[in-house]
Amino acid sequence: MNRLDMFRLPVYEFTNPDHAQFKEQWLDYIRKDDWFVSDRGMHFTNPNLHKMDLFNPLVNFMGCSMAEVLTDLNMIMDFGFTGVWGTHQRDQGHHHSHTHGNSMFAGVYYLQADSEDGGGTVFENVLADFNSIKMMKTGYASWEHGDETPLQTNSFQSRHQIKWKEGKLVIFPASLRHYTKTFQGAGRTVVGFNMMPIGATKDDVFDRYVYQPWMEQQMHGDGAEKWVKGQ
Repeated sequence: MNRLDMFRLPVYEFTNPDHAQFKEQWLDYIRKDDWFVSDRGMHFTNPNLHKMDLFNPLVNFMGCSMAEVLTDLNMIMDFGFTGVWGTHQRDQGHHHSHTHGNSMFAGVYYLQADSEDGGGTVFENVLADFNSIKMMKTGYASWEHGDETPLQTNSFQSRHQIKWKEGKLVIFPASLRHYTKTFQGAGRTVVGFNMMPIGATKDDVFDRYVYQPWMEQQMHGDGAEKWVKGQ
């Protein structure tokens, strides 16, 4: 038998070898009381951590990992981060189901959690709603059931939760819907990013696939202490 593995979702995991060296420095900044945005038990920094020297080691790791993903997918292009931000959840905090608009890839870096189960990202398979036959959830390997064998999902399954581990980076298509479960503990801290191409991704007579550089433009968070809607 030869299974045809068509249209695979490009979701990747990486481990930062320098996590322990910089963890406390990054936490000290992200967990400060002066939040850029607060919502539903979550607190966000400004989205421009990639412009700070403090986070250069993390941004470099994210950039190298993103380049590996593009190489694996045979996507030869320049790219940049449109935003890098820290998120801190306190007890009972959670992130609703969402996607990352106007982005090609997104990523989440698991920085720290004071609970053994930090609550890894849950990804949703929206196409599962089109399956008229629903499958039982028994009989497959899952770390949620005490088995360390990675869960191999298929199109009949509606969701998959990534196992939490400090120093892990997960990169995924920005259009892939995902959320976090309600956190049970004093604190959970992650760093997220959005990525877009720079320049041409495809030769086209109408230049429809040319993405202009934005790095020098004024962005939300540049010199701002708080997000004010409409400004």
